[in-house]
Amino acid sequence: MKGWRGILIGLALLMLAGFALALGGACDRASEGSLLAGDRVLLIILDGTNEAVFARMLHAGKLPHFAKLLEPGKDGRSRGVYTAATGVWPSTTGPAYEPFLAGIFPEKSDLSGIRQYLRDQMAFRAYIGWETNAISEELSREFPIIYEVLGPEDTFNQQGFVTRRGWRDDGRVIRPLHENYISVPGAIARYGLGHVPQNDLQNTLSFLNYTTPWFDREKFLALGAYEGSYFSWGAAAQARALAEALVGLAGFERVARRKDLGAWRLGYLPRFSMISLHLPDDTSHNDGMGEVYEKALGKVDEIFGALWAVYDRAGALDDVTVIVSADHGTSPVGEDEAVHFDLIAELTRDTGVPIHDSIRRMSDDFNETWRAGEHRRWAGIAAVSGNANVQIYLRKPGAALDDWRARPGYADLAAYTAGVEGAPEAAPVDLVETLRRYEAVSHVYAADRENAAYHVFTAEGEGAIRVRPGPAGQRAYAYAVVAGPDPLGYTGFELTAPMIGKGAFYDGDVWAAATRETNFPDGIVQIVQLLEGKNTGDIVIDAAPGFEPWTQMQRGLHGALRREHIAVPLLIHGPRLNVAKAKYVFAQGRLPRTVDIYPTLLALLDVTPPGRIRWEVPRLGGFLGSEAREAAVRTDIDGEELDIWMNK
Repeated sequence: MKGWRGILIGLALLMLAGFALALGGACDRASEGSLLAGDRVLLIILDGTNEAVFARMLHAGKLPHFAKLLEPGKDGRSRGVYTAATGVWPSTTGPAYEPFLAGIFPEKSDLSGIRQYLRDQMAFRAYIGWETNAISEELSREFPIIYEVLGPEDTFNQQGFVTRRGWRDDGRVIRPLHENYISVPGAIARYGLGHVPQNDLQNTLSFLNYTTPWFDREKFLALGAYEGSYFSWGAAAQARALAEALVGLAGFERVARRKDLGAWRLGYLPRFSMISLHLPDDTSHNDGMGEVYEKALGKVDEIFGALWAVYDRAGALDDVTVIVSADHGTSPVGEDEAVHFDLIAELTRDTGVPIHDSIRRMSDDFNETWRAGEHRRWAGIAAVSGNANVQIYLRKPGAALDDWRARPGYADLAAYTAGVEGAPEAAPVDLVETLRRYEAVSHVYAADRENAAYHVFTAEGEGAIRVRPGPAGQRAYAYAVVAGPDPLGYTGFELTAPMIGKGAFYDGDVWAAATRETNFPDGIVQIVQLLEGKNTGDIVIDAAPGFEPWTQMQRGLHGALRREHIAVPLLIHGPRLNVAKAKYVFAQGRLPRTVDIYPTLLALLDVTPPGRIRWEVPRLGGFLGSEAREAAVRTDIDGEELDIWMNK
């Protein structure tokens, strides 16, 4: 009992210390008496949101707070627009966050899945749980992310995944807590109690706490007056907001690094902020896509409404551009237990090729197994993303048992054989042919890099994409059906049918425009970019609709190339949005891509993509100051600026 009393007293003293520090100095820009100065962008990512469901609910009035973004402003001018957009393949958390922040596909980001095998390091990565931070370590350093472009005083990230802020001389990345924050009460709610809705609510309140002045009266009044159906508001919301103010660990770190009591919090909305809300994705995985999923979207709508109410009361809405989107979509898994198919176990049994099932493993488990030498008994390694996408990494036939750096050739996949320790060499087997025959498999993809060809297989059909390099790194693509029915279904559409099988090459945007209404929008570009990734598996498999390619018994999944996974909502509201121009841009040509958001935001903020970035490396957590560093970066991103803003 005495021990608990001491802990409680310590926590109380910590809160009092935070209170004293907060009152001891004015916030950097809040002291100027305004939350805003110039253009401000707030990006809200609704993890795992099915675009069709979101659009239907939005237009039916079931998401009333998001719908406010489409209403005219106080001057009567329309300030919002909605469209579907395409994300990236694999459509999974982590790799699908990067496009918003850097404008690049997985081919350039080096993030080929939420789990992946790194051939050059011969190491496995799983960017989940406590290992989420490792995603910033593996992210390509050839391209900057928006946090590095705008700098620490002009950016803030709440509960996001990609959080790099430069790197140290030894290569370790810098991720300051006070610039990449997760609510402490929210983490307790989610990881300790399993309450994801409360986690998203607390992180939103944490964001409000950190980006508004200390004890901002208007903020507490707005929360007190706000009403909703899913959460307790009023005094309860004010108490939650106060808790965020008192236990804000980010504030302590910022004070230490800045050596300034007034640096307790930002106190203002920076030029770019991102909030990630995870409830839709968690609900889909655990409960499927029925009424409970729509209820989850209703809850995040209500949480957003509280955020909107605070900024509305502060008179800040005329200066904030709000973008609501998602990293990926989702789809339901069937009710029958047979739809949970142990793909890797079946493939190993049917072919005799021993493939290590890394699907369920965290990276530390895998790497410990590797160090023990068990990899000499494997011919392949499997990694899953979102449950619907599985990538298989194969040891090159003839390579030493310890050497997994070299890829097998395309011909090797149809006659694969690789010796393993303790077993005689097996007869060659056709791995692609075996995989495409499984009912649980929708598509199989493989690259023939020597011939610049990328193959797509279904049970009955085969297609091939050929690539011709163009100026400035641009590509042109030709697509043909090799055998059977078209695996992508493009021959059945008026716009795409004339483009197929004639040997003609078309720009990626032309293909994206022609395929926008198909089940695989932007499929041609997406297939090539993933199969060209240095960390992509040698064989990529998408699960058939309704099937889960392992036995985790989840109710919803994502990761595949099909529309319900790769299509995402895109809702934009802002004072400089030219709605008429935006509607025209979105209706013509291809759907916007999430890689387009990054250059479009830089244009709004009048920032030219830099050829060099600069950052500070803290010494001893910032107590001993910091040292400046800089590096050259590439500007040949995949995204294109969307011409949707008014001229200043």
